[in-house]
Amino acid sequence: MKLYHGTSAAVARAALKEGLKPRSVTGKNNWKHTCESNAECVYLTDIYAPYFAMNAVGDDDKAGVVEVETDLLNGKKLMPDEDWLEQATREHPVYGVEAGNWGKTMEERTKRCRLLMTGNRHLWKNSVEGLGTCAHHGVIQRRAITRVAILDASKNRKLALAVIQPTICILNHRFCAENYRLLTRRFMGERVTVQEMALVFHHHDITEHTLAKAREIHAEHMKLMGNVKQAEKIWNQWAVEVGNHAGITVIENK
Repeated sequence: MKLYHGTSAAVARAALKEGLKPRSVTGKNNWKHTCESNAECVYLTDIYAPYFAMNAVGDDDKAGVVEVETDLLNGKKLMPDEDWLEQATREHPVYGVEAGNWGKTMEERTKRCRLLMTGNRHLWKNSVEGLGTCAHHGVIQRRAITRVAILDASKNRKLALAVIQPTICILNHRFCAENYRLLTRRFMGERVTVQEMALVFHHHDITEHTLAKAREIHAEHMKLMGNVKQAEKIWNQWAVEVGNHAGITVIENK
C-alpha cells in the first residue's frame, strides 16, 4: 500500500537520504495544537498529505510529499492514528476497543487514545480506511520511500488552494476521500483527466455521476445560468491546467 507524508520541501528531499524522522528526533513541530501528536511517530495518510505539506511550506513557497511503500516497512511499527481512535469510539465500541468515556473534552479523550495506539497496532489499516491516516512508530527508513514530490505553490496556485480545505474527520473521509485521493495523484505529478478534476472543483458526487458525465453536467449547469460560451472557456482552461504540471518536481528514489 502506498501512503504519504506531507512536509516541507527541504524535509522531503532530505528523506531520500535520511528517511523520515519523528518529532522526538527532529524537535520540530508544524502543528501548534493544544493536544500535540505522538512525538515518537511519523504520521502517514492516503489522501491528506498535500494538505499537511501546504501547512509546512517555508519561506520558499515550496511543499513536499513523501511516498512510502508500507510493504517495505516493519508492519509491527504501524499503528492507528489516535485521532481515529478518539473519533471512532466516541459512542460505540470499535473492533474490540471500548467506547471511550475518558474525558469531557476531545483533548482528554485523544490523550487517552494515544495510550491505546501500541496495543491496537493491528488496526492501522482500519485507521486509514476510516480517517485516511495512521502512524509509524520511529524513523521510516529511506528504503521504504519510493519517491518525493515537490510543489512550488507560487507556480500552481490552483492546486495549492485546492488541497488546503479539508476538515480531517471520519465524515469528511466518508464523502470526500475520492476527491483528495485525486488531488494527491495530481500533487505527485500523475496524469489526471479534465473530467476527474471537474469532480473536485465543482463537487459532483463521484458515486452518483460517472467521470464521462462530468463535462455534460458542467455544461448543463452553465446553460441554466445562460452562459454556454463561458462554460466552454472554463472547460478549456481546465484542460490546460490539468495537462500542465507547473511547479511540480517528482524525484524517484533509486
